[in-house]
Amino acid sequence: MAGVEKLSFCLRSSVVGTQNAACQLFSEFFLLVIPPTQFDSEVASFKLLEEIAYAADVDNWNTVISGCTQNGYFWEAINAFNLMRLKSYIILDTVTLVSVVSACGNLELICEGKSIHALALKTSTGQDIRVQNALITMYGKLSDMESARSVFELCVYLNLCSWNCMISALAQNGSSKEAIEFFRACNYHGDLQLGKKVARILFSLEPENVGYHLALSNIYNATGSWKEAGELRDIVHIKGLKKSAAYSLIDVGSCTDAKKSAAYS
Repeated sequence: MAGVEKLSFCLRSSVVGTQNAACQLFSEFFLLVIPPTQFDSEVASFKLLEEIAYAADVDNWNTVISGCTQNGYFWEAINAFNLMRLKSYIILDTVTLVSVVSACGNLELICEGKSIHALALKTSTGQDIRVQNALITMYGKLSDMESARSVFELCVYLNLCSWNCMISALAQNGSSKEAIEFFRACNYHGDLQLGKKVARILFSLEPENVGYHLALSNIYNATGSWKEAGELRDIVHIKGLKKSAAYSLIDVGSCTDAKKSAAYS
């Protein structure tokens, strides 16, 4: 408990510059070193937070909240966020919202997540691409693809992370066909590196999905990367991946058949 005692001393001593150091000690030492079986982390975190709540600035809070989220203490991150709003008159920034949105997604808290989304929209942070990307990821984890699409469509500037978040969310929720359509949209941007990075994510999610391979092959062809396109075709052949056969329905008399041979026999 020596670390916690030193932390409490620093907080009470009001030494200049100790608040950020205290928060850093909290997020790194307290969460990682002290096992939950030996000490109630939530009670301790609130005890420490309450001591700096009124004097803490946004950087102090961000250190604590992001530290909790990064180390998997999602409930502590949300509780710290609520305590910050209750005891401090601080304007939330991008770092705050990205961290707490991530925590909501990992805990699958849809009501809390939507509430924080609404809070973001009331401020300029709602238009920050980092917050928007975090929201897309959160809604993907919550299987709320309508909201994920809505956030994606409202993004003024889409970066690599935006495409990664949206395509991964679609693939994770079983919307493979739509994921491929988004993947193909990378072609329209003429960004080969973007397409390749997105492809790696899709391949890791569904390594046997030949549609992803074909979409990447089309991007290679469109950008004149013939060598890479050929290598990808070889990989598809080696893996034995095959595209499902496509049929067109035709009417012969009173019958409708998808197979040409059967229709004319």
